[in-house]
Amino acid sequence: MAFKDSWQQQRQLRLQQVEQRRHAVTLLLQETHKQRQTKASQLRSDLSLFRESLAYDTSVRREQLQNYCETLHQQTQEFLAIAHADRELMSQQLSHDLQSFRATLTATVDSLRQEIQADVQQLQLETRSFLEEAEQSRIKQRIRLTRNLSIFIDNLRSDVAEFLTDAALERQEKALQDNRDRQAELDCLFAGFAEFRSQLKQFRSELSRTVWGDLATTPTPHPTPRTPHPAPKKPSGFKIVTPVKSTPAPKSDEDKIYEYIEVMQSVRLTEIESALSMTRIQAVEGLRSLIQQGKITQRDRAYLISTK
Repeated sequence: MAFKDSWQQQRQLRLQQVEQRRHAVTLLLQETHKQRQTKASQLRSDLSLFRESLAYDTSVRREQLQNYCETLHQQTQEFLAIAHADRELMSQQLSHDLQSFRATLTATVDSLRQEIQADVQQLQLETRSFLEEAEQSRIKQRIRLTRNLSIFIDNLRSDVAEFLTDAALERQEKALQDNRDRQAELDCLFAGFAEFRSQLKQFRSELSRTVWGDLATTPTPHPTPRTPHPAPKKPSGFKIVTPVKSTPAPKSDEDKIYEYIEVMQSVRLTEIESALSMTRIQAVEGLRSLIQQGKITQRDRAYLISTK
């Protein structure tokens, strides 16, 4: 029972506490509602004041902006006026400077034109002088070339004549050698023919003795034709010199040429002409005679002592 009464008392106590708490919450809610109402009204009043102040500030700033635009427009107009005036002044100054520069440029061009004309005249004079010098040089060069050409032609003619002379001498030497070879072949042929005649004569005598015996009369020998022999050559390598006591016999051109070739071993036609003071005809005749005599030989264009 006591436990039940205790539980009833605690339950009554808890209910009272709950009722007290509910009453306190209700009072707190009422107080909070009042405070919220108060704050909302305060906020509404502050917002209306802010709107009014904002409208005022906006109107003030608009007026300030309008004033600033007007001031800026006025300053711009003043700046444009000043700039226009400065530009007019600069254009006038530039026009004046241009006129001065044009006058200076005209004077400079005239001066340069006069200098160029003077230089052109100087160049014309120098060119004329150079052309005259070149013409004189060309004339001198043409004269020198003509002289050299004539010398070259003379040398060429001399060389051609020397070559033709050498060729004629070589041709004559070959002709002489051919004649000697033909003469030797002819001698051989005549010798063979004489031997054949002797053999034929012997055969005839044997045949007569065979047919007629020893009683046969010996045929009268016919004179054998003489075999032509070449004319004996005169000794060409020696010359009989008659001793003269008073004055020695002058040497012939052949001897001079032979002695000169013997000393020099190998000489050309021009060397013989210049060394012995002979004309070309004398030198050629002497060389031809020595070649025919077999004393000298010709090799290319040089003359040598014959070693045969």
